[in-house]
Amino acid sequence: MELRALAVEMPRAPHPNRIGFRGVLSTVDVSSDRAPAGARGHRVMLTRDAANAALPSLIGMALDYTPSLDGHDAKRKVGIITSAEIEGKELLVSGYIFGRDFPELTKEMRGSRERLGMSYELADARVRDVRSPVWMLDEVTFTGAAILLKGKAAYGSTWIELDTEDLTNKKWRGPTMNQEQSKELANVTQRMASAAEALSESIARLNAQHEDLSAKVERIVAAVEEDESESAVLRAKVAELESANTELREKLQAGAAVSTRKTLPPIVTALLAKSGVEVGDAMDAAALDAAMSPLSIEQRIAVKAQMARAGLIG
Repeated sequence: MELRALAVEMPRAPHPNRIGFRGVLSTVDVSSDRAPAGARGHRVMLTRDAANAALPSLIGMALDYTPSLDGHDAKRKVGIITSAEIEGKELLVSGYIFGRDFPELTKEMRGSRERLGMSYELADARVRDVRSPVWMLDEVTFTGAAILLKGKAAYGSTWIELDTEDLTNKKWRGPTMNQEQSKELANVTQRMASAAEALSESIARLNAQHEDLSAKVERIVAAVEEDESESAVLRAKVAELESANTELREKLQAGAAVSTRKTLPPIVTALLAKSGVEVGDAMDAAALDAAMSPLSIEQRIAVKAQMARAGLIG
């Protein structure tokens, strides 16, 4: 269902010369039953786009009639159109009749829905193809409307009647909805409310998950930073221990070498002393043999073997 509406609000105080009316002025996207005046014998079709665009031109336009209700008389103004809307395929209008000025017409219109119809009056109409049997009206300007018998109206489905409640006693409320439409609107509203509630719950869950994930990321980052700090400390300790171990190993090697070179059996030391030889870091083998000449061959061999073991000779 599509609704397009325009209206002007009239004073709400009762007025003796204003009696409300409402009716169907025309149908849209439907060809007329008869050729209207000025169409040169062609039936016409008012397009929806043209009717939508021309709705503002209906507001404030006059409603006229002929005493015999068989045509148009633009000089016999009997009322004013104050609202217009398109509902489905119907162009609906409402307004008021000068009831005090035209009492006979007012009487004729009471209970007239089955007898009376309406016909629009146009200017600046643009016909899509003037050769077509049905003139498609793509652009129009409404200049008024007429009350006439249904049999004289171009559209047999049009009608007009007096409003059961004087429009001057109520504010324009726009197009009304039937019970089915009201129920559908309520269902749509309920579905939108449910969807909004579900969306709100989803957002809340996403926020909670985001906060939990952020906390986990922070803990992981902190753990990584702590591990990196501990690794740096461990690497420093390992380097320090390796340095100390190297230094200790060098000291041990130096001490072992000195201890090895300087340690000789007492008997060897005594024989060397007897021969007048002082033990040093480096000794000449020839000089050592000359010094130990007083010793027997066995003694010289034993001394040289022990000195060689101590690293004093090669």
